[in-house]
Amino acid sequence: MADVTKGHVILSPNTGTGDTQLTLKAESANVGNREIVKTVFTVKAAGVSPNKTITANLAAAPEFITLEQAYTGVTVPATAGSFTITGVSNSPKLEFSVEGGDIVEEDLGDKQFTADGSITATNGVAISGDPGADHKYEFSIEINYVLNDTVDSRTQVFTIQGSSESVKQTLTITQSAGAARLEVSPAEITVPQDGSVVNVQVTTNTTFTVS
Repeated sequence: MADVTKGHVILSPNTGTGDTQLTLKAESANVGNREIVKTVFTVKAAGVSPNKTITANLAAAPEFITLEQAYTGVTVPATAGSFTITGVSNSPKLEFSVEGGDIVEEDLGDKQFTADGSITATNGVAISGDPGADHKYEFSIEINYVLNDTVDSRTQVFTIQGSSESVKQTLTITQSAGAARLEVSPAEITVPQDGSVVNVQVTTNTTFTVS
């Protein structure tokens, strides 16, 4: 006997003779639909009119966001570049932001990202078609970061929020320390006999001593 699948619900069997018990279940565990998904199955029998229907309501899941890098965070080198944040959600919109720190300086206000495979969405704006109402979806966003010109590593908190403050995930971005640098200009200078002052400029991103 075969099954019939409609609206994320599997009904089995799809045929029978005499009294038969039908079973229904979600097509996969944790479909993630944020709203109830209603599906109507039609039962037909020879010589019987009208047909009978079974309405299956797939229970709604709570709104959620999960991040692949939530536990490990993201570590980037001192040089400028970009990284991608990925996750799964059923939120009607996603809002990305950074809190404190100087690693990510770009304006995320109208930053675009990818949702549900092919939807181009905008930060903080309702996702076209609201795929999360029907199923959980994957998302990804590429984030640019700047050069760390200091000799210390640094961190910044990245936040993703759904439709409310209660639906939020964060991860920590860690950037490696930059290389120490030291320059003097000019490297050779004439000091006047009359006691007047001349200057040499030291350019560095760390502490220095002169001996």
